[in-house]
Amino acid sequence: MSETANDLDQKSFVNLVLTGKQLLLNGQYQSARNIFTSALEFQPEDKECLIGRSECYLSQGQLQKALKDAELSLKQDKFFPEVTVRVCSPAQSLSSLWA
Repeated sequence: MSETANDLDQKSFVNLVLTGKQLLLNGQYQSARNIFTSALEFQPEDKECLIGRSECYLSQGQLQKALKDAELSLKQDKFFPEVTVRVCSPAQSLSSLWA
C-alpha cells in the first residue's frame, strides 16, 4: 500500500518536531527555532511547536516573540501547563532583570 501525501506530510511534521526538540535540548536554539518554524508550516497551530519556538526565542533574549508564540499556544488550550512551566516563569524572571 502506498503512502498518501498526507501520510508523508505527517511523517515530515513528526520528524521536524522531534529534531527541533533534540536541538533545543542540546542548546542549539537558532537551529531548533528554524526547525520549529518549518514544522509550523505543516501545522500552524501546533502548541508543542509554538512552545518549542517560544523557548528558543526566550533563550535568545527575544521576549516579545517568545510571548507571542506562548499566547498563540494558549489559543489552542487555555490550560496548557507547558506555557507556564517552560516559558512564562523564565520570561518573567528575565524581564525583571532588564526592568
